[in-house]
Amino acid sequence: MVVVRETAKLARLIRRPGSWVGLMVLLLVAVGCRTAVQTVRTQPAPSRSSLEQEGVVLAAVTALGGGEYVAADALGEVVLKQFREARPWLKLLPLEQARLAMTQSRHEDLMKKVAKTGRWTDEHFASLAALTNIARYALVVDVARSQESQTVYRNYQEEYLYHGAVATPMTYEVVSGGRRTVTLVFYLRDLQTGKTVWVTSGTAMRRAFVRQSGYEHLYRPAPPAGIPSVVEVSETIARQVARRLPK
Repeated sequence: MVVVRETAKLARLIRRPGSWVGLMVLLLVAVGCRTAVQTVRTQPAPSRSSLEQEGVVLAAVTALGGGEYVAADALGEVVLKQFREARPWLKLLPLEQARLAMTQSRHEDLMKKVAKTGRWTDEHFASLAALTNIARYALVVDVARSQESQTVYRNYQEEYLYHGAVATPMTYEVVSGGRRTVTLVFYLRDLQTGKTVWVTSGTAMRRAFVRQSGYEHLYRPAPPAGIPSVVEVSETIARQVARRLPK
């Protein structure tokens, strides 16, 4: 049921005005790295030879349909690392190259426009044409969703030795959990044709736990578990999405 609900959410996300469906990947990653993948393809898709010879530049990392993500550089490095490991032949330029090619001010202006509309539009993507001199394709990564939560579980059991009615010590365990769920949308723009030729969406969830056992902790507050960062969770998404590129 979780897979069905998440699939519907991502489908609605991709169908928004200004979005295109080229390839959609749904990733649900829990403890133990359990993954479910759903793929939808349309043609034409970029070929390996085109990507390899003419290259891709990471043009922008935005957040929640707004402007530039606060950790754009860190998230961009994670994306580049996973894409390069999955496809070593891929000619991939970093975000800083896009800023330099567009000039810092023009790139900042574009991020402000995206923040104002709350989503990427045809007009915004058209502004990436300035990157044609350094690569044929522009990659845009949008943090479309980030949710966090914390929970506390207490488990205890008291057993009795009926002979003599002597109680054994109580066994007690408290578990604190922190969870973050992230959805990323990847847009690949063909700067020569002015069309978005590949769109991939991925959702991943990661948990962190803190456990403490012993009767002495019964009346103590549960220690808060650290919540994984967006960048940490995004590593799994980027790795799976990169494997959907041509081999």
